[in-house]
Amino acid sequence: MPAACATESEIAAALDCSVRYALETMCFAEAVPAPSAVEHVKYVTVAFRAGFAGTLEIAATPAAAQRLASALLGLQPGEAPGEAYVDDTLCELATTICGRFLSSLDASACLRLEQARLETKSSAAPPDLQLGFQVERGEMTVSLRFD
Repeated sequence: MPAACATESEIAAALDCSVRYALETMCFAEAVPAPSAVEHVKYVTVAFRAGFAGTLEIAATPAAAQRLASALLGLQPGEAPGEAYVDDTLCELATTICGRFLSSLDASACLRLEQARLETKSSAAPPDLQLGFQVERGEMTVSLRFD
């Protein structure tokens, strides 16, 4: 944990607010806290450096990923986004969540975000912080790992 910046509860609250803000403003979706017990299929990571360094990971079930992409793209009910659009949506969400999260902890810090990457599986390293959400009839987990 980056103890010099904030407490663990402040970091969790900042991450929770950042997830909710990004989902609501980008995808018109409500994120309801939920335990993260489901195996996810889509994984996206964003490495970052601000006052501290680490990686943010988003893991989403196919149902959540497709519905979020449909909302972001403004598709009509019943229209399915292509797989590339689903992947791009998750990458964009991860970047937005990460940037907002880091800015909320230290608005004056110089932020460096690497390009979001689609991964085939979750990191083997246990997360330092993990939040689960029920989103659009699917599930999403957001995890932080600090260097």
